[in-house]
Amino acid sequence: MKTEELKEIGLNDEQIAQVFKLRGQEVENYNNLKNQYETLKTENENYKSQVESANEQIEAFKDMDIDSIKASAEEYKNKYEEAQIKAKEDIERINLNNAIDLGLVNAGSRNLKAAKALLDIDSLKDSKNLNDDLKAQIEGLKESDSYLFKVEEEQKQRSMGRSQSLGDKELKDMTYEEMLKANKKGIL
Repeated sequence: MKTEELKEIGLNDEQIAQVFKLRGQEVENYNNLKNQYETLKTENENYKSQVESANEQIEAFKDMDIDSIKASAEEYKNKYEEAQIKAKEDIERINLNNAIDLGLVNAGSRNLKAAKALLDIDSLKDSKNLNDDLKAQIEGLKESDSYLFKVEEEQKQRSMGRSQSLGDKELKDMTYEEMLKANKKGIL
C-alpha cells in the first residue's frame, strides 16, 4: 500500500496518515498475537504429551490388580505434577526471552544474540520487576559494550526523507510508510 495508491482512490493526506497509523497498530497487534500463539502452542504440546501419557497408563490399568493400580495412580499423579511444573517453566522461559528480545530491540541493539549473551539471565529469571532490572542491565551493557548498540545521535540523525526524522517516535505512532522507509534505511 503506497501513498500514491491511496491518493488515487480519493483520500487526503490526513486520511492517509490515519490509514498508515491503523496499519502500524495492526502490525503491533499481530506481534502480540504471535507471542500469545507461541505460548498457547507450548501449552498445547504439553497437554498433548500429558494426554498420551494418561492413555498409556489407562491401557496399562486394564491388566493390573488394585494394589498396582493405586501405585500407578500415585506415580501418574507425580508425573502430572512434574509436567505441570515443566509447562510453567517453558511458558516463563518464552515470556522472559520475548521480554529480553523486545528490550534489546528497543534499546537499539545491533546484534541480539551477542547482547543477550552478556546479560545476567539468571538474575532476570528471579527478578520481581523484570522491566526495570532489564533496563538497568541494558544500560550497563551500553556503557561497557557500546559497540553492540546504535549510537543515539546516529539514530536521531538518520532521516526518512522529506525532512521527516524518526526522532523519538515509537513504533506504534509511526505510519506504515514511515515504518517501511525506516526499515529500508536500517533504522528499525
